[in-house]
Amino acid sequence: MSSLKNIFSKKQGPGQASQAPESTWTVADYRERCELLEVQLENQRKEIAALRTQAMNAEHEAHSTRRMLKRARDAFFTASSELDNNFRLSPAKKAVDDAIQNYHSDMHKAEAYKQIKKLKEIVDGATIRLKSFANELDAFLK
Repeated sequence: MSSLKNIFSKKQGPGQASQAPESTWTVADYRERCELLEVQLENQRKEIAALRTQAMNAEHEAHSTRRMLKRARDAFFTASSELDNNFRLSPAKKAVDDAIQNYHSDMHKAEAYKQIKKLKEIVDGATIRLKSFANELDAFLK
């Protein structure tokens, strides 16, 4: 009961209720104070509803972003695997292997070996970077 008295005695505004002792308040003073409190309560309810809407929108956006990042991660894993597999099955890989075997016997093959080895390093570097990025995305999403 004392908390109700505190609420009613804290009224501010042009009404007489805040300036007169509570014992002299009329029914109209209490009614005016109740109406003011009802307006404040309704405003707070509207604020809460707006905050809930914002939270749901942010959650939806985060979920969409997460799905997009998962698709990007999957695409990077796929790209790195395909790049790696394609290189392993490619003529360049065979040429690298052949050049390694014949390196000392033929200077032309040695030059070809250097060029192919450089190509292999580029492909390996790209594969490593793709896998690294995919792993970072994967770690971020967990």
